[in-house]
Amino acid sequence: MKKLAILLCLIGVSVSGQLAMKRQSVGSKHVAVPTGGGGGPDAWYYTTGWIESTTGTPITGGWAPESNAYGNDVVVGSAGTATTISVRMSHSSTAVNVKIALFDSGGTLVANGTGATATSDAAGAWVDVSISAAVSAATYYVHVSSADANGWAHYVSGATDGNAITRAYASFPQSTETINVESGNNFGVRIYVD
Repeated sequence: MKKLAILLCLIGVSVSGQLAMKRQSVGSKHVAVPTGGGGGPDAWYYTTGWIESTTGTPITGGWAPESNAYGNDVVVGSAGTATTISVRMSHSSTAVNVKIALFDSGGTLVANGTGATATSDAAGAWVDVSISAAVSAATYYVHVSSADANGWAHYVSGATDGNAITRAYASFPQSTETINVESGNNFGVRIYVD
């Protein structure tokens, strides 16, 4: 009887020890799960007046940014690393290659990349380009140039004061550009900051 009591006592210690270890292990795993992206604001910043929603975006048409580069300004609210720049675009027939560039408020090139319009979304979709550039809480410009006139950049409904750069696709972007404000073409652009 005494041996049985000792045996049961040992089994109880072993089981409770295993349970405690399992709880501790599960707790450690839970704590170790990362809760953010790169430690920054992890946010999209859009051009003024753009409303991103599940029911659609306020676009009224588009402009073919072929002989000039078109875009808009974006106010970044918090410093971090810009990882994506985008322009809302569509196409009239087939996919079109595009160049997208990020400039600071003085027109100095910060980063750029290439992409293409969607092959099956004539109604418009975001064309994203991956970059990696440190940005501060400030105003930046995102501009796009398309390889031919079939690429269309979409603009915000009823808004004005977009901007343009006199630069054809082949020579875009330059290390510095003169950004000219234009009315009536407030293009949909955005920056993701991590």
